[in-house]
Amino acid sequence: MAPISNKRKSLKANSSLGNARKLELAKQKIELSRVQSLEKENDDLKLEVENLRNKLADMQRELQLEKNHKEFLRGMLANSRRGCFMLQEDASERNEQLASIRHELQVLKNDQNCRLHAAKKEYEFFVEKNHREKLEKIRKQTEELKKRCLPPSSSQKPYNQLRTRETKKQRFETVKSAIETYVGPENMDSFLTDFIGNIASDPRFSFSTTLDAWDSFVATTHWKLSDGFLKDFKAFCKKKLSFDIFSSRQSISNIKKRFDPEVDYSIRIEKTRKLLKSGREVVECTAIISARDIECILARRLTSLHKNGSVAVTRKIVQKPLGDCKFLSAVFNHAGQSSRSPCYVCNASWSNHGAHASTLKSFKFEESGSLRTLEQLQNEGNPLLELSPELAGPPQLHTFLGIVQSYVVNWLIALANREDYGPEVLPLDLKKQCKLLKSAEREEQWYESRARGLRFAIENVQRVLEVITKLFSDVPSRKSAIHQCGSVLCVASFAKKSTFGKLKSFQCTSCKRFIHNVCGFVFTSIDEEQSMIECNTQCVDCREGSALSLQLRKELLEELLDELVSQLEEDADVLNEVKDDREELEGMLRKSSGQTRKQLEETFRQIGCDYRVWYQELTGNQVRKLLRHSSIDLILSVFAPSEELRKMRKVMESLAFLMSEADNRIKSDEDIDKIANTVNLIVFNLRDLQPNVTVTPKLHILAAHLIPFLRKHRSWGRMTEQGLESLHAIINNLTNRFASVRDTRLQYLLILQQLGNYNLLFDTGISMSPNS
Repeated sequence: MAPISNKRKSLKANSSLGNARKLELAKQKIELSRVQSLEKENDDLKLEVENLRNKLADMQRELQLEKNHKEFLRGMLANSRRGCFMLQEDASERNEQLASIRHELQVLKNDQNCRLHAAKKEYEFFVEKNHREKLEKIRKQTEELKKRCLPPSSSQKPYNQLRTRETKKQRFETVKSAIETYVGPENMDSFLTDFIGNIASDPRFSFSTTLDAWDSFVATTHWKLSDGFLKDFKAFCKKKLSFDIFSSRQSISNIKKRFDPEVDYSIRIEKTRKLLKSGREVVECTAIISARDIECILARRLTSLHKNGSVAVTRKIVQKPLGDCKFLSAVFNHAGQSSRSPCYVCNASWSNHGAHASTLKSFKFEESGSLRTLEQLQNEGNPLLELSPELAGPPQLHTFLGIVQSYVVNWLIALANREDYGPEVLPLDLKKQCKLLKSAEREEQWYESRARGLRFAIENVQRVLEVITKLFSDVPSRKSAIHQCGSVLCVASFAKKSTFGKLKSFQCTSCKRFIHNVCGFVFTSIDEEQSMIECNTQCVDCREGSALSLQLRKELLEELLDELVSQLEEDADVLNEVKDDREELEGMLRKSSGQTRKQLEETFRQIGCDYRVWYQELTGNQVRKLLRHSSIDLILSVFAPSEELRKMRKVMESLAFLMSEADNRIKSDEDIDKIANTVNLIVFNLRDLQPNVTVTPKLHILAAHLIPFLRKHRSWGRMTEQGLESLHAIINNLTNRFASVRDTRLQYLLILQQLGNYNLLFDTGISMSPNS
């Protein structure tokens, strides 16, 4: 059994040896195939590298062509600059020629003036000679007429019986001829002057050439003549006159005939027709208000007036302050309509301007705040009059002027602008439209500033290029140590002193050297601002990583110049677009270039309320004409019918009703209820029509305080501030007249004194108007 097992072992060994050889051959084949695939991949890579080398050669050739083209363009640019230099030299030569021509013209002008002066002298001598000859001839004729002159006929009609101007003129001519014959023509003027002076000084005649004290006072006050006429007036006042200046203006509410608006501040009110209310009966009587009555008025005490000269009726005097909102705020020591509490009657707080302004939708302006009291006014300051603010009703005239201007006229103008310019662009608020115009103006100014900066930067780049071009040439350049900066190449030191003007510098954050902006290639304000924001201002050498040669600097500047020129062209296009938009919007808002706006303003002129309403110059008569039903129809017909116009019609009709009710009639409870309903209708329609418009103090005063005032005083128009309006022109004239007086107290005293003078003239029956 042993030999058999050994044989098996040998066979197994041989078989394992054959398997190893087979495995080795298989590995060799796999390795051979892998090497073959790698050789194939290597051949493919070589082929691809060859293709890339060919493409690189093509790109290098194209780059060389572009460089050649760039060199050609630079040559053309250099030729153009040389042409510009030649044109500048030609222009300088022409300027010199023009200067010489101007000098020759000046010489000719001087020569001509000399000739004209000589001719003028010669002409004056000739005229004087002829004048003397004529005078001599007239003198001889006068001597002859003197000899032949006869006295006037004794059969003439007496002078006091002459009735026509022509007959009197004939008598004048006869007397003048006789006087001329008597004294001679050459003595006529001096004789008449002395003769008239003699007549004026003769007490037998009423004629006088001088003014007495009273005539001087009247002439100075009435016709505003020089103060020299008042030479002796002070002594005259001490002897003959005694009058006071009543500085406070008083007006009586329930009178039948209103005072003259120019003179109703007089302290003498005689035989005034007054209506006194007794229960529901109105009793008419004649009142004489004396100085004691005025003291009672000022003290708010009881006063007695005589009815028909016999029956005494006692009534309590109630003072009510009158005036516009600004005047009433000054009377109550109120902060004014721009304060946080704009109403002078109540303490309601809201803002009517600014970003946080209260709108009709967000603020309940028809509700009153807590009423201001006299105690509150006295605790907060010193009011001019010790009166309760609730006695000051809404000023009729100024309330309507303000509301119609803010919520009617401005809305109509904004609607017309919106129709002309485009509803999707303009808001339906005139103030916001004006803000849009201001925004467009600011945008245009920004682009103009940017364009100026780019043009300045282009000029600086060109100047730097000129300096570097000179450094390339063989011409020696002189370097100045005064303008030397820390740059590797300080361009400013090689240029003239006036080349770059005032040099700005910065500190490089890398090399810590101070570099001129032009030397560090910082040319635009945008680059300066960006460097300041990033706090990483580097010079050109640090930005590029190494010191640049002249050629590289020149190429970099040329590329930068091309970029700046293209940027300027783009900005110029944008600026033109912005300017066109601004001009179109300005034409709509300020020049009324829109068709609808022109038609609206023509309608205003037709009804007697012209386009000056844009400047807030509405008057009471204009508002009255504007709120007539025929005017409302005419104005609203300019626009196409819409729901907004229907609401505006209701607002205008409601305001027209209120304006008709602002009279001096005593209102019943039914009348006041109608007015209250109308006010509520105005509030509702305005809030629905203009929800985003700000609340003005006048609208709040009308909506919140009119009805309580009517229920307490039963009338809105019996006491009115309209009589005060005529004093504006008088006070303004006096303010301008005494504007040169620096002492404010003295200036006001002079104004009060002049008002007292007007008062005295009125007391004596002379109207205050110089034209009367």
